[in-house]
Amino acid sequence: MSASVSVVVGPAHSGKTTRLLHTYRGHLATGPIGSTLWLSPTHRARTEVGQRLLAMRPTGLLGANLLTFNQLAARLLAANPQPMRPLSPTQVRWLLRQVIRRHHDAGELPYFAPIASTQGFLALIEGFIQEYKRLEIWPHELDSAIRSQARAKDRELCRIYTSYQGLLQRHDLFDSQGQFWAARELLRQGRWGPLAEVAHVFVDGFADFTRTEHEVLELLTRRAESLTITLPLDADTDREALFLKSRQTLDALRQRHPALQTIPLSRRSFPSPAIGHLERHVFGPPRASVPLAEREGIEIIAAAGVTHEVELIAGRIKGLLAGSAGGSPVAPGDILVVFRSLGETASLVEEVFSRFGIPCSTAAEPQLGAAPLTSALAAWLTLDVEDWPFRQVLAVLSHNYFRPKWPEWRQGRAAVALERLTREFAFPARRANLSRAVARLAEKADEASTAKQRLTRRQLDAQLAAPLLARIEALLDALPQRATPSAWCEALGTLATEAGLFDAAAASPLGAAAAERDRRGWQRLVAALGERERLARWTDQGPPEWSRSELLSELDDLLRDETLPLERDEAGTVRVLSAESARNLSAPYVFLAGLSEKAFPPGDRDDCLHSDAERRVLTQAGLPVLMLAQSIRLEILLFYDIVTLATRHL
Repeated sequence: MSASVSVVVGPAHSGKTTRLLHTYRGHLATGPIGSTLWLSPTHRARTEVGQRLLAMRPTGLLGANLLTFNQLAARLLAANPQPMRPLSPTQVRWLLRQVIRRHHDAGELPYFAPIASTQGFLALIEGFIQEYKRLEIWPHELDSAIRSQARAKDRELCRIYTSYQGLLQRHDLFDSQGQFWAARELLRQGRWGPLAEVAHVFVDGFADFTRTEHEVLELLTRRAESLTITLPLDADTDREALFLKSRQTLDALRQRHPALQTIPLSRRSFPSPAIGHLERHVFGPPRASVPLAEREGIEIIAAAGVTHEVELIAGRIKGLLAGSAGGSPVAPGDILVVFRSLGETASLVEEVFSRFGIPCSTAAEPQLGAAPLTSALAAWLTLDVEDWPFRQVLAVLSHNYFRPKWPEWRQGRAAVALERLTREFAFPARRANLSRAVARLAEKADEASTAKQRLTRRQLDAQLAAPLLARIEALLDALPQRATPSAWCEALGTLATEAGLFDAAAASPLGAAAAERDRRGWQRLVAALGERERLARWTDQGPPEWSRSELLSELDDLLRDETLPLERDEAGTVRVLSAESARNLSAPYVFLAGLSEKAFPPGDRDDCLHSDAERRVLTQAGLPVLMLAQSIRLEILLFYDIVTLATRHL
């Protein structure tokens, strides 16, 4: 059986998703459970579709099957009885670091030697491999393409990629893209699992598909009765650059599905004429530009820097929420703030919006190091490994989470005394120097007490500080010199308990949210260290044993690279999202922030490994790598999607 394939095309707000939802709702009401499947590009788009579907009050919602491609792959693999070894992002980085280190130590990376041991190079390699695997370019294909070229750079990249993929295949390991490939193989073998009853497939919100996604859709048509896809495309336009990617996707679909039918939808009028004008004319030929007759609905806010910009946006949002402009108060959920990429701006937005009393939720997940508990553990390890540098001693003693139940702590008075002495001695480093100086001063205080002499403040401080200092030294001395990750987890747990870090985290002065962040941070740290041991078992190695300095290095990497998943309830909040997360959504009020020169595409997306000319050479050799011009077309379409999110005011 071959499914009927139709593609619904139209510009923004032409009703593509609404049309599919009505058809989907009908199949939910009449078909058996599990007979429908809806695929969205992101979790957020899937949630939005689910809310719209729920508002339509359909029957049969239990079998709605609203998924992303990754969720589809996960369901197929979960139903497969053959065991798999899926890799987490942390395990992928560890594996790549191991591969790079081995080639670097063998002298096989002379071109990249100056940066081969840096975190930046690891991030570049991770992005390079992700891109090539997303395009399904295998190491041997890259090797064939560069064989006639003499560039050392490409040979070394291919060497790393080949070793990495070889490790995965030898040990049955699957990174995220590999899991998607494995799911496709299950479909090829006829192992439909939870998709066995699927008869109608709907694919909404995409402008492009990877090779693997195209093939999964092809496989679905062998079993389903219908496949319906939406594409952003305006047939009656001369904006060739804007919709070029969509046209190319439509051509690719026609090649794979010769009987494909195209269903064009006409443009609908926007509630805001100004935004409707923008949708019709943005990226049009400059000479054919049409002046905007009605400007109400679009506003440009000039700001002197990022902080000022966020404060201005917060002020406008505060006015909307209060209804101060003379209208009715606006619900927080009707307001959307979009940045091209959030990055470090997320924390600034949260701080400013909190100051203005605006409930907000950001899509950014904080780094693991943002949890005070994990950063406190890193501070203690740094103190020990670097032999008590002056500033690190002060950082540990003055940390809010240092609240042991030791009698030597004296309700914090001993810590204050030791901090004062540390500042006075000002030793640049060396635990022994500080310990001797405090002990000597404490002895003089004891002698003065015996002689019934009046003690100086320094001597009183030494009497308080010496027992606390000895207790801290004993706590650090109890740490193992070398241990496996699981043993280090136990040791760090003991250190955190003894130093009062866990108790302080549970009663965080920053509130319940900070306490929850600490709890999740510790759980994520333990899980990540456990993943390292599991990866060693999977690759037929014994568990690694790290010294204290090696543990600190691993911990620093985790605090920087790992993110802290937080459960965010967006109900009743102003959503602050990146452009990629916001596309396919809509809201009455949209603030497109950070719109400075070269915001689309962002400057940090420059490819440090290959110039456009080098990519052209790879393309001529038969590799489907993405050219700069193609990236720009995707950015043009992304910008179009974002400026048409607003239904009332932009």
